Amino acid sequence: MEGVIVLAVMVALLAVALIADRVAVICAQDRLARQIQDRGFSVKPYVTIAGFPFLTQVAAGRLNKVMIRAAGKHLGPLEVRHLDLTLHGIRGGGNGRTASQLSGTALIGFAGLAGMTVICAGGIPMALLGSLRDTTVPLPVLPPGMTIKGVSVTGQGVLVHIAGQNVSFGTDAAARAHW
Repeated sequence: MEGVIVLAVMVALLAVALIADRVAVICAQDRLARQIQDRGFSVKPYVTIAGFPFLTQVAAGRLNKVMIRAAGKHLGPLEVRHLDLTLHGIRGGGNGRTASQLSGTALIGFAGLAGMTVICAGGIPMALLGSLRDTTVPLPVLPPGMTIKGVSVTGQGVLVHIAGQNVSFGTDAAARAHW
């Protein structure tokens, strides 16, 4: 009988820990989505923090993988229609975080591209631009560690492929970047 009580208590504690972990990750995802939206996105982003258990990642000070899908950010005349990012190995807290790896895409709508001329491609080889050589796309200052890996044209706009290592985010990085 005593063994059954111990087992029941252990199962109950495990259930409470599991529920606490899931509630914590949902709250963290919502808080991160609101912080990103406050950076100028018209729609609250979709944020997924991967990995289980979440609370052990928090205790270790490192999130394994975070996926962000956002839309509706204006950069001057340009609209970022979709921003899809995957960040790995996020560490830090407070006012600054660093992702050991970042990859993603940003889809820029055609509306803000009409009637412009390429002056500077921000280090992108002109050959990658193809027919876009006759278009100026004012690129924001990217956070340190982030680079543009390629540019392609889709039926919906210009797709910018980005990647980075040891990419810093936070108050200082946000002041340098308009993303």
